[in-house]
Amino acid sequence: MQSIYAFRQADVAIYQQARKEGIGSRPHQFDCLRQNFRSQAALVDWFNQVFPQILREQSDLTNAVSYAPAEATRFALDGAAVEIKGFAPADRAGEARHLAECIRSELAILPPPLDGKPSIAVLVRSRTHLPELVEACAPRESAIAR
Repeated sequence: MQSIYAFRQADVAIYQQARKEGIGSRPHQFDCLRQNFRSQAALVDWFNQVFPQILREQSDLTNAVSYAPAEATRFALDGAAVEIKGFAPADRAGEARHLAECIRSELAILPPPLDGKPSIAVLVRSRTHLPELVEACAPRESAIAR
């Protein structure tokens, strides 16, 4: 499922055709990788509960990829694995402030790497979502500095 990225113009139909007809004149056996090496167990459990309800079933009529449940290879961490927050579409500043606070909280508990300060990568839907987040993440002036 991770190999198929529509935003990079990947075409699911090509994978489905190869699975059904083989490659060239040679039939192939396709297996599903079941182990998740990236995420902690509670998050994998959440994926296994939620994604089958969201992703469509694969069929010959659609270019859908059905969800394949995974086994976690990492232990569950303490605390909630998933926290869902809702923001009104017009409240980008509020969303950015919330994300900036989440980033600060995570940075505060990360052990510093040997080569300097810890860092976090943030994926955004598009570049237009960055200005509010960059502003919210900017260092705050203290009351003394004013």
